[in-house]
Amino acid sequence: RSRGLGEVYMRQTQSTWGLLIVAYVMKIVLPLILAFLFTTTQAWWGMGHMIVYEIARQQLIAENKENIIKLVNDTLFNMTEKDAFKDPYMATCWMDVIKDVAGMPWSGKWHYVDTPIIADNLTISFHPQANLTSLLKNAIAAVNFKPCPSYLNCQYAKALMYRILMHLVGDIHQPLHACNRYSKNNPNGDDGGNRFKIQFTSVINNLHFLWDAIVGLDSGQVYYPPPNVIIGYGTQIRKEFPIDKFTEELKILDVNAWAQESYAAARDVAYVNIVEGSKPTDSYLITGQAVAKKRLALAGYRLAQVFRNAYNMDLSLIHI
Repeated sequence: RSRGLGEVYMRQTQSTWGLLIVAYVMKIVLPLILAFLFTTTQAWWGMGHMIVYEIARQQLIAENKENIIKLVNDTLFNMTEKDAFKDPYMATCWMDVIKDVAGMPWSGKWHYVDTPIIADNLTISFHPQANLTSLLKNAIAAVNFKPCPSYLNCQYAKALMYRILMHLVGDIHQPLHACNRYSKNNPNGDDGGNRFKIQFTSVINNLHFLWDAIVGLDSGQVYYPPPNVIIGYGTQIRKEFPIDKFTEELKILDVNAWAQESYAAARDVAYVNIVEGSKPTDSYLITGQAVAKKRLALAGYRLAQVFRNAYNMDLSLIHI
């Protein structure tokens, strides 16, 4: 959750055309970035993002729409000749990797919405900035954007947009990516729980990490779990939270409303019945993990919607 040049960059890429052109430029620098990335990525998180994709994949298979999965996978595969993140599971983690190990910490602002939660009767001054919802809206628009000028490699641009939205659809459903809590202990905000210290494990030592770890489901020890692990969790979560439980939620297409859902979960669940500096109770972990898995399920079903819409709009642009 870094701050800085991200806001400036977002202002420069607000239009769909801006995102597509930036994507094309990235084709030149991306291989250089990846040469550095792949030697250093194993320390980062990823299981939750991979599960979101897996739930989307399983849902589309259940609908006999494997052709949509093929479209997404083929688009990702065509991004570069040498790129570990062509794999769809790995692609879901790409935005975190470029933020953390590729000298792009300013991109951290794209991963969250800092809607304030006020504790201890504090008074604060809040100024909304370009954030997760800004980029996600434009990425969704970009994968649905049909005209393609001859001078632009639209397959590459679409692949980059898929990487962005596959990650951000997950982020926007993580409650602590949708808030910033102000309290006596953190009068300038806790950065979505990053400054809210807890006693849990040596790796998971703050509230944000706990929720990134699906409230303890992920140990945080392996950033890229093998596919069989992800498939197992995706299957389990779909059984616990089948798509027919989300009939009303899936009618909501506004990403700002998705962020508000996560904000409500943070306010009403993540920050409730837990004391800063303490160990989460078993009751907290059980309740929190259920909410986290429900958010993952909804994120996966919504990602399937995004894929479905892009497929229906874009067959003439991306060839399979």
